[in-house]
Amino acid sequence: MSVVALLLAFCLFIPTAWAAESRVDPSSGVLPEVVVTATSVPTPSKEVPVHVQIVTSEEIKNTDAKDVSDVLAKFVPGHFHKYGADYSSVGLRGFRSNSMAGTDLKSKTLILIDGMRAGTGRVSVLPVDNVDRIEIVRGPGSVIYGGSAMGGVINIITRRGKGDVSGNIGAEAGSFGQYRVKANASGATENDTGYSVAGHGERQGSYVTGGGEEIENSQMTDRGLSASLTYRKDAANDLHMAGIYNHSDKGSPGSGRYPSATDNSKSTYKRMAFDWTTDRGDAPLGWYAKGYAVKHAYVWNDHATEIDTTTGGLRTGADLETGSFGNLLLGVEYDRIKEEQRKSVWGPNTEYNNYALLAEQRITAGDFLFYLGGRFDDYNMKMKETPSITVAEGSRKFTNLSWRGGAVYDAAEWLSFRTAVGTGFRAPSAEELAGSYTTSWGATYSGNPNLKAETATTAEIGTDFYLGDMTAGATLFHTQSKNSIVTTGSFPNYTYENIKGINLTAFEGYLRSSHDVTYNKTKIVFQPYLNGIYYLDRKNMDDALTNARGTNTPLYISEMSLTAGLTTHIGKQLTHDLNMVYVGDQKIQSFKTTPSTYKTMSGYTVFGTRLTFKPGANISTYIDVQNLLNKKYDCVDDYTMPGRSMKLGVNYDF
Repeated sequence: MSVVALLLAFCLFIPTAWAAESRVDPSSGVLPEVVVTATSVPTPSKEVPVHVQIVTSEEIKNTDAKDVSDVLAKFVPGHFHKYGADYSSVGLRGFRSNSMAGTDLKSKTLILIDGMRAGTGRVSVLPVDNVDRIEIVRGPGSVIYGGSAMGGVINIITRRGKGDVSGNIGAEAGSFGQYRVKANASGATENDTGYSVAGHGERQGSYVTGGGEEIENSQMTDRGLSASLTYRKDAANDLHMAGIYNHSDKGSPGSGRYPSATDNSKSTYKRMAFDWTTDRGDAPLGWYAKGYAVKHAYVWNDHATEIDTTTGGLRTGADLETGSFGNLLLGVEYDRIKEEQRKSVWGPNTEYNNYALLAEQRITAGDFLFYLGGRFDDYNMKMKETPSITVAEGSRKFTNLSWRGGAVYDAAEWLSFRTAVGTGFRAPSAEELAGSYTTSWGATYSGNPNLKAETATTAEIGTDFYLGDMTAGATLFHTQSKNSIVTTGSFPNYTYENIKGINLTAFEGYLRSSHDVTYNKTKIVFQPYLNGIYYLDRKNMDDALTNARGTNTPLYISEMSLTAGLTTHIGKQLTHDLNMVYVGDQKIQSFKTTPSTYKTMSGYTVFGTRLTFKPGANISTYIDVQNLLNKKYDCVDDYTMPGRSMKLGVNYDF
């Protein structure tokens, strides 16, 4: 509890004390940023009823991140289900994205790119080359974004070229035989057509853990190319188009108990999308039209198993001025997901069609803002003929209604209060709801036509401070989930049932700041950040599941998690970054024995650092060290993470 008290004091007391002592004029400092993810239209962060965490392009650049999962692991507190250096998923407020190959429908945290589904919950396949920023919104987001947004949404926003041509060329080499080359360029023509292009290539050998053990078959290669084109008709109208290609080839070393020297996987992610938007501004009407298409191809063990997941959709809507009532957002959406497995398959082929209507009213009343919204989703799911397994084809329709409300009170230029309540859901998948199939090893899985969606209802209150060059805030939330979907039965017959969910109550806090001093005519800038979550209550509400596990604590949710860092700029030539990730003890399911057991896995603290030196205006060199203290730790039990690694790199900016 002493650590919790310290965190709360850091996030709440210090900002207030600073305001009293320094009397900073808020207008001279950093204004609240404009965000899009919380409401789907550009809105100052001070005017939304939930906190939006932003990871900037500069912060991404100053990490050793190979992909989006590496970025999120450094800045987002919570559990990462990361299998060594292989695939991974991310969790928000106790609910994770789906790390398995195939549809992201089973995700409980939704991954977006430019406000549209990424088509995967496996964040390790998404490159960071052309990313402008990442917005993280915690809490249910199903009113705006539909299914899978129980714990929150993570929106990866691609770069929009502006101004004169600028870019970067870089190369690095380091531990475990790693090397990486990368390049990017962006700008705009005289008629303000913006462009941005970026690419990378990387190779790494097998890594060594903090305990000195080499993990055989953990090598990887990765290459990718991303590009975007933005046509700006005027200040309020633009058409943004973005494409992503990424291919990885990785060894799959398995767990410590079941190691493999030969298993491997290949993943190819392709995406094209457009976003044609007219911002309302002071006009009575704004509108948008968006579309995307994704193909994620996964190959296991040299084509022994092939899984192709195709995801696409269209969105259109309007932002209408409603006189003294504020403005009304209306939207119509369609998504289609097709999952096709070949050769030695793991499950049935499936197809989903999802139609949705949404509406959210924003009301301005003096210093208060109010939000009230709802969404209706209609799903048509099919389970289809699949090679190497026996499928009794079937289809089902499924509907869901989501809602949310919120309020913001602008107490002062430097202080606001917010509250929100809403629902998120995870729809049943086709195999859980419709038909049946029998695997090659003789197990039969039968769908349950009476299955309900998993839902989470969250209520929260929070406050935010804007004090000169510092922003800070805290949130208290309570989540109650119900109708968790589980597999029941015994070999050879299995089905799916709803059981009681979990209750979660927690404090969240954040702080970001920038201070400068001058020493011996050299300007020194300190930029600390802190993000944390502390659970006051974590409880599984299903008695049968509690008895089976021997604990009512939900799995993979630590009592406390923190991310923190400090960037120090010394003059114009030297920059030092230090970051820390802390994940507390957590209850997990261990497969080190047969049958599996439930136990407590120890938490971990991992440090990283980077020192950057600029000998000239356009060139910089750096040394980057991750897992600085050579900690031996697992994110997933028996899948040990890499030990200390060092990289030397050089960048040329133009």
